[in-house]
Amino acid sequence: MQIEVTTTTESDVPTPLAQLGLAMAHVTGLVDILREANPGITVDDAVDRAGTLVRAVWEEMQG
Repeated sequence: MQIEVTTTTESDVPTPLAQLGLAMAHVTGLVDILREANPGITVDDAVDRAGTLVRAVWEEMQG
């Protein structure tokens, strides 16, 4: 499995709609990675796990 890491700042994505699109692309990629790493996992389970990871990161960033 190959994971590409990129950095994007708010100035790179100037509108809220573009920021939402970028976030959705990242979450979709996370679901794909979870499904690839866990053969047999359902899409629903992968989405649930992705949501758990996103929430954990968000909470950690809130301090």
